[in-house]
Amino acid sequence: MNAPFATRTLYQYQQRAATFFYERDAGFLIAPLGAGKGAAALTALAELIRDGERRHALVIAPKLVATTVWPLEVTLWPHLAHLRVAVLDGTPRRRRALLAGALTREVTAIGVDLVPWLVGELTALADDHPLLDVLIIDETSRLKDPSGKRARALLKVAGRFRTRWGLTGTPRPNSSQDLFMPAAIITDGALWGRAFIPWQRQHFRLRNPVTDEWVALPGAEAKIAASFGTVAMTVGDEDMPDLPPLNIIETPITLPDEVMASYRTMARELFTTAEGRTIEAASPLIATGKLAQIANGFVYGAGNDDAVFVHDLKIEWLRELVESLDGEPLLIAYEFIEDLRTIRRAFADVPTLSDATPKEAAQLIAAWNAGALPLLAFHPACLSSDTEVLTEHRRWVRIVDARIEERVFDGVEYVSHGGCAYSGFKPVIEVFGLTMTPDHKLLVNGQWEVAANVRDRKDAREAARYEGRAGHVCSLGSLPAMRRNEGSTRTERDAIQQVEACPLRGLHPASLPSYDRHPAIQDLEKYARTLRKSAVAELAELWRAWNSHVPSLVEKLYGVLARHGAVLFGRPDHRAYQQATIR
Repeated sequence: MNAPFATRTLYQYQQRAATFFYERDAGFLIAPLGAGKGAAALTALAELIRDGERRHALVIAPKLVATTVWPLEVTLWPHLAHLRVAVLDGTPRRRRALLAGALTREVTAIGVDLVPWLVGELTALADDHPLLDVLIIDETSRLKDPSGKRARALLKVAGRFRTRWGLTGTPRPNSSQDLFMPAAIITDGALWGRAFIPWQRQHFRLRNPVTDEWVALPGAEAKIAASFGTVAMTVGDEDMPDLPPLNIIETPITLPDEVMASYRTMARELFTTAEGRTIEAASPLIATGKLAQIANGFVYGAGNDDAVFVHDLKIEWLRELVESLDGEPLLIAYEFIEDLRTIRRAFADVPTLSDATPKEAAQLIAAWNAGALPLLAFHPACLSSDTEVLTEHRRWVRIVDARIEERVFDGVEYVSHGGCAYSGFKPVIEVFGLTMTPDHKLLVNGQWEVAANVRDRKDAREAARYEGRAGHVCSLGSLPAMRRNEGSTRTERDAIQQVEACPLRGLHPASLPSYDRHPAIQDLEKYARTLRKSAVAELAELWRAWNSHVPSLVEKLYGVLARHGAVLFGRPDHRAYQQATIR
């Protein structure tokens, strides 16, 4: 994501990759993120078009990559500038119109989320149509699920494409089984066939039938890797000596003694003073957020709009960094909303990706990549610590309890993750039974919307549905037990539709000082009473259920003891036993 140079030429490994693709009608390019796989594939395509061998390429990529990266790619390389690119997005009517105009361009890009629709449109085309010349799949691991609707739909028409290329940086994110479906699509079944189950049983054995866990047979991993290597070119870090190395520079900033004293007091006593004011934290967890604020140069008093100044060391360091870059693009990550305000006070109105629409975000990214936008800020949105995620084997667990080695459900399939990271303390809202920050984005009607703009109603839940495994249609509103003690319909909240909620369920229900009435926890006592009332009601119901069954159980137990007690306890009375048997 650097500003383009005046003249750009392919690296040596990109030249080799372009030659690899030019000479093959089916192949994979495996290279690290940012290695320029798209430029290599487009170079091979341009040469095939030049030589009259092919006319058009259909690119399937993750939605954001399809709409931003591929249209920009041809503008960054002089030898690709003649290629015309269009993105299939918008309404079905608009997409059909763009699809019909494929003869007027060389490249058509589409998001992987629209693959089922695309396959339906391709069915009516003749086999010699330009749209069926070249298929390029960017990030083939998105199609690794053999039961996934997108992968199965694409496999049906893969053989109609004269040339098929796959690009990925993670060919097997979880195991070698992830290679089958991409290989079946790219090679049209020529490598391992088109049926997953027979191939799986040939190379793996079922270790745990309950969790559907499969492990490779002895020697199977090496055999699969060798076979896959016949259709793939791998670019490792050692193959890219001409790439500039990544420089990670950590700049320590020493806080003044008085600031460090305030920091230690907050950590030890859960309060501190700043600008003549006393700032308290209601719990160690809240103190953790306030310590991060002090390190950044401020501390919140009565809320996000009440920031008390502590120091300006970090913003002054950022000023020096911006001046030293002399207009070179800089991407800035901020933690708190006051950090963004401080940045904007220092550098005027710095745009941010956090509250931008998808279209606005694409425009900001394009401007930043082109060097026209010197500063761009962003914030990683977050979920509450009590939000539950669906794990592959343990089912629903709190997001902070998800283990690094287990996979979680992302709405389509089970995927690996890098662990949960603490992002600070912010006000939250509740949407679809989930507690999240207002700027967290949700996919509704095919568009990403910030949570603050999504209404928790029946029609919104229907619009937020997704397609799960094997084409099963689910919706966020019907996910099982997102919260154990609450229903999923939430009809009682239709009037207000969104409420602020407290993610800190473990806090001691103590009274909060007036100067620390954070909007997300000021109703903590009422919230705690609600939880206690709900718990008491559930216990009472359990006790009534138990009492209703106890008499019948006691009666049955008495009968068993009367008939067989003597035998069971080792002192048989043969006459009584015979009489009981006769009766």
